[in-house]
Amino acid sequence: MTDRTPPGTGGYAEFSRRLHAKALRARVPLVGSLELTSKCNLHCHHCYISGPGVEPEHTSELHTEEMKDLLAEMASAGCLWLLVTGGEPLLRPDFAELYDHARRQGFILTLFTNGTLVDEKIAGLLREHPPFLVEVTIYGASAGTYRDFTGQEKAFDAAVRGIELLCEAGVRLRLKTTISRRNLEDLPAMHALADGLGLEFRYDPVINAGLDGSTDMLEERLTAAEVLELDMSDPSRASGLREFCDRFRSHRIEDPGLLYQCGAGQTSFHV
Repeated sequence: MTDRTPPGTGGYAEFSRRLHAKALRARVPLVGSLELTSKCNLHCHHCYISGPGVEPEHTSELHTEEMKDLLAEMASAGCLWLLVTGGEPLLRPDFAELYDHARRQGFILTLFTNGTLVDEKIAGLLREHPPFLVEVTIYGASAGTYRDFTGQEKAFDAAVRGIELLCEAGVRLRLKTTISRRNLEDLPAMHALADGLGLEFRYDPVINAGLDGSTDMLEERLTAAEVLELDMSDPSRASGLREFCDRFRSHRIEDPGLLYQCGAGQTSFHV
């Protein structure tokens, strides 16, 4: 699991770097992510939680008080950066209550959402108590691409409206997408959509097999060669990948038998 704190300048970036270094030595679970629910209002073909026509079981979903206890336990263990995700976290009727509880624990909060359920009430909550960042996943730049990708007729209009509400609320916002064969042609238009709103944008080509063992969604995945060509055609992305590699090129690995060292389970966790 990687550090989800967005890059910055000055004091914050240095604070983050030093804290992560200390947490690694002490094995403090500094960075966490929490799936509030596996439910989603969209039915995307690439989704590993619920593929097309698959309805996941939700009987084990934590209730409000159980979730509050878990949040308190995370804070007590030393978690500072917390990602709230799903499924679609805004589907939970108690989202506002859980968000407020997490905020009171002192977490630096990031929220992942598809944006389609953002209304005036949610925007108002985030305006009054802003998270560190909200990342909205978009699936195309037109109603047709959205319909093909998500299986929902009005998802594009709902997502655009949700993004507009968050912008009006002054929430720190970033757009992103999962690239697949269904929306690859929309990638330049998605870039343009984000640029027109003055928002950062990124894409992710990773598509995983389903939790139920299904592999149909892997047909949506680009090949490694196609991903490489896509990455190298974007100067800013290619530069970012080089910087990422250079950052760890001189990193010492204590065990000479290891090819690389992973931070998952050392300073980060997922529930």
